[in-house]
Amino acid sequence: MRVSEWIAIVYFLCVILLLFFSSLAWRRRIWVLLSSSALVALLLLLPYGERLFLPQFLPVARDWLPLLMILAAYYQAGLLISSRRDHAWEQRLLAWDKALLEQSWLHRLRASARWLEQFGEGSYLLCYLVVPLAIPILYLARQQALVDQFWSAVLPAVLLCYGVSPFFPSLPPRSSAPGLHLPGKSLLLRRVNLWVLKYCSIQSTIFPSAHVAAATATTLALTRVLPQVGVVYLVVAMGIALGSVFGRYHYAADSILGVLAGVAGFALSGWLFPP
Repeated sequence: MRVSEWIAIVYFLCVILLLFFSSLAWRRRIWVLLSSSALVALLLLLPYGERLFLPQFLPVARDWLPLLMILAAYYQAGLLISSRRDHAWEQRLLAWDKALLEQSWLHRLRASARWLEQFGEGSYLLCYLVVPLAIPILYLARQQALVDQFWSAVLPAVLLCYGVSPFFPSLPPRSSAPGLHLPGKSLLLRRVNLWVLKYCSIQSTIFPSAHVAAATATTLALTRVLPQVGVVYLVVAMGIALGSVFGRYHYAADSILGVLAGVAGFALSGWLFPP
């Protein structure tokens, strides 16, 4: 078994355990139970399948399988997040945002550097590619042996965000406070981002931001083995964090804690794979 696969197994077993203490509708609980059980069974059977069937294909498939785990955990989080919103929590997050976004120097910066909004929106759109692109980058650098180590940094960071989110149900700030410092809708990249979120997201805030956590962990993991690539990823990761707040896709606290989750995932990977 790969280390990253054990991380996913532990996560989905914890989700199953959480269901016994949940007040969710039984249909939601059944869907989460069945999907988690199926994923755990799949992960446990993979090593045997690799030895018995398709020994050249399955190792490559296992390099990409954590992407499926991330998607499954994301949509499970949507099922686990109840329809109840914690308005007091939303107001606390908005108060922190107002304290940050209403700084006079920040107003002047955004007014004089409109390209910052474009940069943030473009970077945020790239958040869907940041993690998947890392795998072919490692392949091209002939670092396939480090794929498990890479996922052992990214998976804990992202799964931590999905696991915490059901305990802090809230709407994203663009919905809970639509008048607070929204960028112009005329931005093409913003319209694309909003379309993606409208039709592909769970319509709730992931707290902390899994996008920021994934970008941070990916940047740190690649920097460890490919410093030049890491510099490029660092610029994009900073743009994702900036765009998540300025675009009102996330609260500032989401983004800050997302960075910390990414650092924690990277630190865990360093402990699991000592130099």
